[in-house]
Amino acid sequence: MTTSLNLVRITLNTASRDVQRDLSDAKQMHTTLMRLLPDAMGEDPRKQANLLFRVEDDPRGITVLAQASHPLLPSNLPTGYGTTERKDISPLLRALRAGMAVRYRIDLNPTRSERRSALTAANADSERPRRPRGIVRALTGADADTWWRERAAANGLTVHTLLPTAPAWPPPRNARTGRGAITFTLCRYDGIATITDPALLGTALTEGIGRAKPYGAGLLTILPGPA
Repeated sequence: MTTSLNLVRITLNTASRDVQRDLSDAKQMHTTLMRLLPDAMGEDPRKQANLLFRVEDDPRGITVLAQASHPLLPSNLPTGYGTTERKDISPLLRALRAGMAVRYRIDLNPTRSERRSALTAANADSERPRRPRGIVRALTGADADTWWRERAAANGLTVHTLLPTAPAWPPPRNARTGRGAITFTLCRYDGIATITDPALLGTALTEGIGRAKPYGAGLLTILPGPA
C-alpha cells in the first residue's frame, strides 16, 4: 500500500464558465480534474494515481475535494477555476489504529450484480444461444444501507451510525443539453465508525470504495476522535 496521500480542496468560482460546465456534467468534471495529474502516467492515469474526488456544498461555497497518491497540480486547472488548498494527508494513514473511533463521509454508488435467469426468445431460437448477461441493479433505502455496512466491514471499518442523504451533485441530466449526463445516482453517508483493520482501511482510503470512482464516488474521508 502506498504511504503517500495528497489532498486538494478547490473552492469553485461559480462565475467561471468552466465551472458551470463541469457542475452540469459529471463527465466534464472528470475531464477537468484529470488535469491535476502529471503527464505520462500510462493507459489508466486515474487508476495509477488513485485519483478520487467528491463535490460538496458547504458554507464557504461549492468545493471539490480531490485526492491522489501522486502529487496534484492545481496550476493545471483552467484559469479562474477557483482557489485551492493543498495538504499532505499521508500521516493519517500511519496514525490508523484498531479500535480508533472515527467520523466518516463517503459518496457511493451502491449496486448489485444479478444474472438473468432466462434467455430471451430470440436468443433461445438461435443455433448458438449466448449465455445470459448479468445486470447491475442500483440499490436504495435499506438495501443500500446494508450494502454500505458490508463494504465498510470488508474494508476495515465497523459502522455504528449512518445518515444517508442525496448529494446535489452529480446531476442526473446535462443541464445545458438536457441529455442524460450519467446513468447512476449517488448516496452520501455520514456517521460514526470504529477501525477494525488499519491495513484494509488504509487501502480503502487510498483506492476508494465501489463503482463510479471517475465521477465523484468512492472517496472515503475520516476524522479520528471521540464519537
